[in-house]
Amino acid sequence: MSYPIDDKRSTYTLEDFQRLVDEQQDPEAKNYLLRYSLQYDDNSVFVPRIYLTRDTIDLSALMNHSCDANCASKYVDEVFALRDIEPGSVLTVYYGICITDQLILAAFDTCRCGAPLCAGSNVFTRYKTSEWQHKFYEYCSPYVKRKIDEFREQQNESSKT
Repeated sequence: MSYPIDDKRSTYTLEDFQRLVDEQQDPEAKNYLLRYSLQYDDNSVFVPRIYLTRDTIDLSALMNHSCDANCASKYVDEVFALRDIEPGSVLTVYYGICITDQLILAAFDTCRCGAPLCAGSNVFTRYKTSEWQHKFYEYCSPYVKRKIDEFREQQNESSKT
């Protein structure tokens, strides 16, 4: 059983999430929590309710990150293709549509996806570039859209001075 990302049974504060991780005696359960939980706002973390059994929670848990992703996933139950995908291809998503450099929990520090335009250590800061915003804004989570809007406002304010 899994719950939608906005279901309060799956939502923890950062403090409660850290407490949950610290309480785990089983290292595999702790690792699963750190790997598959998603911080989706400044103080909110989506925690898979089945972390003790470590079952796959949804389609997006089966998808890897790529800086040249072929899919997008705003929510755990909605995945769609960004372009035609050949049968047998690995399905990938760009983690930066849900995560920014302002979040404490990030999937990794440096990308090594191997894409020709791999972001490297800039995976979670690309949302600040107008080219990236133009291409991916519509696919971003509400949190990332809010951060983009805040960044744009800051840019507009600084250009006025």
